[in-house]
Amino acid sequence: SAFAYEVSVGTFVANPGQRVPVPVQIDTIKGASFVSVRITYDPQILILMKAEQGSLTEVLDRDFVVAGSEQSGSVTISGYGTGNVSSNVGGSLATLIFAVREGTQGLYSDVAVANVKVGEISGVKDLTVAKPVAIQSGMVRVMGTDATVERLENPQTICADSSFAS
Repeated sequence: SAFAYEVSVGTFVANPGQRVPVPVQIDTIKGASFVSVRITYDPQILILMKAEQGSLTEVLDRDFVVAGSEQSGSVTISGYGTGNVSSNVGGSLATLIFAVREGTQGLYSDVAVANVKVGEISGVKDLTVAKPVAIQSGMVRVMGTDATVERLENPQTICADSSFAS
């Protein structure tokens, strides 16, 4: 593809009171030693319970940082490696575990990729300048019936700058 980095979040269906695991995926982190993704969601519908380390933390093995406040509806997940990743490895940076608030049936929360930073070990280069980022944001739809938690395969790709105004 024309994009160097594709960051995606799935779309899920859930019931009030359920927990929904939402993976934050990146198709490749080749050349990078640092990846940071800011995710926004509606805190009146979803409660972020925790952010679990994804498969990419096996190569970004120096540090894994989660920052954000529940009230703001924003969380930033960052993975740091000891060196630049030489192989063309992709996968999940993290899995966000959301709880769906009671009384939210019929509503939905976007789970949006608001900002992506990809850097290399010297910290001098922002790799997203030369290689744009393609973003697929997701959502959690809250159903009134006993729908099973499922992932919907109808993502929309947004081609955009790597930084979004918040």
